[in-house]
Formats: sequence, structure tokens, C-alpha cells
Amino acid sequence: MTLIQPPMMVNGGVHPARTMRMMIRDLSRGSQGVTEYNDLKVSQQATPGAGVAVADGSGVVRGAAWGQGSYTQYNVGTASVNIAPTGASGRTDMVVLRVLDPEYEGSLNPASDDIGYFHVVSNVSATATQPPAGMTAIPLARIAIPANCATITDAMITDVRGIANPRSAAIHKFFGEC
Repeated sequence: MTLIQPPMMVNGGVHPARTMRMMIRDLSRGSQGVTEYNDLKVSQQATPGAGVAVADGSGVVRGAAWGQGSYTQYNVGTASVNIAPTGASGRTDMVVLRVLDPEYEGSLNPASDDIGYFHVVSNVSATATQPPAGMTAIPLARIAIPANCATITDAMITDVRGIANPRSAAIHKFFGEC
């Protein structure tokens, strides 16, 4: 691959979105996850029902393709995410924050479509902690739904969020292992 031109912040230069995404990747040290410990926490809805609530906060989502860079996404307020009911068999789903950038996949229009959104990946392993390979997304929660169930409660939700750049990692980098 050749150098992406022009370098960031050159007067008179026109910078592709990819240049900014690569800068986000560099500033986040190639990491992905939520920004702070309580960001984008998944819980049952205020009145338990056929979905979950995602708290406010932000995250960094690394692109699945090398050179794609990383995205930042913010949720202000509580978002409701629908979860399909189960039938005769139980199921494990994963709630993720996904980015579907049409430069790399899909055909959404960023001018009119939400390309960053909460997404439910159905039928994941009961021990899954990451979205499927090749998906530009960060994991938020795994939900173990028993058979014949349409109501999600906190007891079914396992937090699988990771912090993009935990402070302890920075301390270890500068001062070595304790």
C-alpha cells in the first residue's frame, strides 16, 4: 500500500475520511472498546420486555480490514434494542456496537442512513466474548435466553465490554509490570 496523501493537517489539503480514521486508530493505540467503565452498559429495560437498554457513553470500533482505521461512536441517552423471542429452544445472542461503512461493506448511505448502530448477533456460542470475525463491531453484552421467552432480565445479561485503553495498561507501559 502506498502512503495516504496528503498527511493530516496540511493547509490546502483535502483529506479522505480514511485519514481521520487512521488517526483515531493511532490515538487509540490500535485498541477498541468502550471509552470508560460505565459506557454503553447493557441492562434490562426499565420495565422488562422484549429488548434491552444500552446506556449512554462512547466507544472506539476498529475496522475489520487493515487500513480501514477506527471509528468513534457516541450514544447520548438510553437506546432500546429489540431482542427476538425464543421458541422451543433457548438461544444466546450478543449485542454489539456495529459500524457498516459502505467504503468497505454494505450499501448504506452515510448521508441518510445510520451506519453506526446497535446490532444483535443471534445464535452465538454461550461463551462468546467477541463478534464474528470480519465484523466491524465491539461487543457489549451476551444474552442467554431460555426457551419460550420474550422478556429479557438482568439475570440473562453478561457484560462483555472491554475498555479501549484502560489506565492500568498505560501505567504498565510507562512503569513496567508491578
